[in-house]
Amino acid sequence: MSYRKKELHESGIEGIWLNEESASEFYEYALKFMSNEKWGFDRTKVTNIVEHKVDDEETAKLWLVENMENTSLVYVVFGPKEVLGTGSKIILENWSDLFLPSRDDVLVLAQSGPKIAFYWHEDVWFVGERKN
Repeated sequence: MSYRKKELHESGIEGIWLNEESASEFYEYALKFMSNEKWGFDRTKVTNIVEHKVDDEETAKLWLVENMENTSLVYVVFGPKEVLGTGSKIILENWSDLFLPSRDDVLVLAQSGPKIAFYWHEDVWFVGERKN
């Protein structure tokens, strides 16, 4: 079990990890929305982008709730072999335990709907909408 899977399991974060092949495919799909030139989204593929620098966890949580859809399922893309399917409520309530500054660059994609979020390791959130 990878350190991340173990860490989340021990924290009580529930979800279903995609198998390695599916995770790799989903990772490649998710990367299509990222810029090749700078950190953040490719603005030709993601619209209505808003940004939030995290100053404190409570304000960031309120901002996320306001800017992310409360959908039933999201995919959390940690890397090419680690993609977690879980409830959006779990992400909204536990993001500060899931994603750590200086360590994590993480994508969160809603299963239904266009919402996409990116947590950048500099403690910044970006939220936008994927173009079809």
